[in-house]
Amino acid sequence: TDTFNFSSRRKTHSDLQEKLNVSVNDVRLYEKAIKQFPNKDTQAQLAKYLLKTTATEIANAIFNFIAQESGSHPDMSGDKDLTPEDRLKILGECPADTKDQLMKLHKAVSGSSIDEFLETVEPAFTAVGLLLRKPDKKRERPQLFAHRQALSQQ
Repeated sequence: TDTFNFSSRRKTHSDLQEKLNVSVNDVRLYEKAIKQFPNKDTQAQLAKYLLKTTATEIANAIFNFIAQESGSHPDMSGDKDLTPEDRLKILGECPADTKDQLMKLHKAVSGSSIDEFLETVEPAFTAVGLLLRKPDKKRERPQLFAHRQALSQQ
């Protein structure tokens, strides 16, 4: 059963990493789209919305992963939506080097700057043992096309 648990954990880790990479790339694409709006107020509102939705989902997934790995918060494992207080509880039990990076991520999702979020997400990934792929122009085109198709069908 140890082999099964190890391979199951590795698959979960790999699946989470892939899911989060797709989500971070989505944030990058949405940020580019937001910058196309001429009105600065509209840009600010959309940026805050993006941080409260997709960016917060990314942060929650990372914090849930940490809670699950440490086993210290079994009630917070899985895809549970976390409150800022939940994230702070998890932070309280992290090692110092991990805590610093995750605190920056926690603050960034509560802020108003997508750039700040994108600057903090890579070190947070690294701190918890996840790999964030660099933006790939070849993968960006199909993603843009898929988003465009989805929007045109609405």
